Amino acid sequence: MESPQPVDQFNQWLSANPLAHGGALVMFGFLLFLYGAYVIKTGRARVRLFGEITGFHAFTYGCTLIVAGVVYTTYGMAKFFG
Repeated sequence: MESPQPVDQFNQWLSANPLAHGGALVMFGFLLFLYGAYVIKTGRARVRLFGEITGFHAFTYGCTLIVAGVVYTTYGMAKFFG
């Protein structure tokens, strides 16, 4: 019998500790939300592929980040209480 892989051990640990998993998701979602708000406020965003985007493209990118942040935070809260 082979020993469990580190990924399997980590998944078992996350299953046993849902608060750690939910907390990490909530923190990541909150950071995405804040960065999305910053991008919308300033109208500029630095992205790896294009360097810097401005105007409508930055607004759309910021909205996408906010939606992703809300989704991650909601899923993290569900892990907390579910």
